[in-house]
Amino acid sequence: MGERRVIGYSLLSRLGVLAGTAAIILLNTRMLGAAGQGEIAVFQLGMLLISAVSGYFAGGTVVFLSRTWPLSTLWRAGTVWMAFSALAVGALLWAVGGFPLLSLLVLAGWMQAAIVFHGQILLALHAIRPHNRLAVLQTTLLAAFLGWMYAIGWRTVETYVVSLLTALGLTLTYAGLVVRGRMGRGALRGGWDMWRDLWRFGRSAQTGALLQLLTNRLPFTWLGRTSGAAVAGVYSVAFYGMEAMWTAARAWAPVVHARIAATEDRGERLAVTRGLLVLTVAFTGALWGIAVALPEPVYAWAFGIDGIRRVLVVLGPAVLAGAAASLVAHHLSGIGQHRWNARTSGAALVAVVVCGAWWYAAHGAVGAAAAASVAGLVQISGLLFALHREEHLRSADWLPRRSDWAHLRANRPSTPTTRSDSNPSA
Repeated sequence: MGERRVIGYSLLSRLGVLAGTAAIILLNTRMLGAAGQGEIAVFQLGMLLISAVSGYFAGGTVVFLSRTWPLSTLWRAGTVWMAFSALAVGALLWAVGGFPLLSLLVLAGWMQAAIVFHGQILLALHAIRPHNRLAVLQTTLLAAFLGWMYAIGWRTVETYVVSLLTALGLTLTYAGLVVRGRMGRGALRGGWDMWRDLWRFGRSAQTGALLQLLTNRLPFTWLGRTSGAAVAGVYSVAFYGMEAMWTAARAWAPVVHARIAATEDRGERLAVTRGLLVLTVAFTGALWGIAVALPEPVYAWAFGIDGIRRVLVVLGPAVLAGAAASLVAHHLSGIGQHRWNARTSGAALVAVVVCGAWWYAAHGAVGAAAAASVAGLVQISGLLFALHREEHLRSADWLPRRSDWAHLRANRPSTPTTRSDSNPSA
């Protein structure tokens, strides 16, 4: 698929996910209130932790390793690891306590991990449309089942969980059928060499993803414990609003990764990242401006919760920093420097913990937003330093150029090449 079509289709898919997510949040807040939304946010944190840990051996690294190992063999290894991860993380969550419906949470986490894993296999097979279709299908099914169950009068947190499990189950079934039809059986070979490669190529990127997940989602449980589920619910709605503003960043970041990984031309790499970075920050900033321009009564009417707008205002730096960080991190991954994502995500998590200790109990959701903004600025500062160091940037290299748009309009295929932390680009 040509580059321009990839960019357009990816953005369209993310807009579809955005619409479905907005419908889900509206349904949850109107039917369950802030406290119910807070419980759902904690449930989602546990589910996503399972999915993140599964990604160490059943994640994006299969896209690169499919060049050296049969996908069918990688699929079997990932399936074994996902089952182990679900049980191990489930036991850890049980020991920590505070996570609702733990057995169903473990099942949901395993299914979410399996959907993500099958999506990565589809990317390895260059099946971009089916890959994008998974997120749209899951979100659409969840919104439909949730709306129907609320309509017939079943309005509890368990309603959301049952609807989620149903949507996950159907999406996973679809993903499995598509992958099975495209992947084939292949030769069964592997052994310790394959597991070593999975760990070598997957650990840096997935550690960064796990730390980023904790940075973004830890406030849900922290606020729930210190200020109550209702305050956590207010912050979660504002946070999902921030994620919605990252639509362009999440749509275009994989495009950046593919284009950067496919070329050894430093000038082209910088042009692609600069061009999409300008577009992403401008698009995200416009969405944030619209969000904070709406008065508080509009949010109270839409969600049935007070205090959302002031949280969104304080989240401003996090909104812009997060959008930019996504593209810069994918640029660094494309040149084999996955470790910077892990390092900067770890620094951001430290910032959340330190600032949270000062601000959560005293300022509630607004304090959590302030901590998230500090963390976002810490991370983007680290990523920009890494980009400057790894690409040997001069002052003039930071400035957008008219020629950047020509690179973006170039109808190039997106075929990534294999790189590792031990073999950085020129």
